[in-house]
Amino acid sequence: MSALHALHDAAHFVVAAEPTNPFNGVVPDFTVFGAEFNTAWKKILGGLWALAFAAIAAYCVSATVKFASAKKQGYEHGITESARDLKNAGIAAGVCAGLPIIFSAILSVIG
Repeated sequence: MSALHALHDAAHFVVAAEPTNPFNGVVPDFTVFGAEFNTAWKKILGGLWALAFAAIAAYCVSATVKFASAKKQGYEHGITESARDLKNAGIAAGVCAGLPIIFSAILSVIG
């Protein structure tokens, strides 16, 4: 009976122990790597974001041309397919434009 009692006490200790969060109070801070790194990563991210906008714009123009061509020629399947591509391009543009808001919302929920 004493071994069972010791096992119960050990299990109670494990359940009662509070896990510690090693990230408590830690926030992302790129300034620790220096001002040059802090400036460089922002420029790189801005460049990648600009490339994403350019790719989405090209996709949007291509989808618009395909849609107009399919509509002019009366191809129902082509109209459906190009309309889907045009809708996807619009969604991609909205997501790309809203990235700062999306990331801010995620960080506010997590943090």
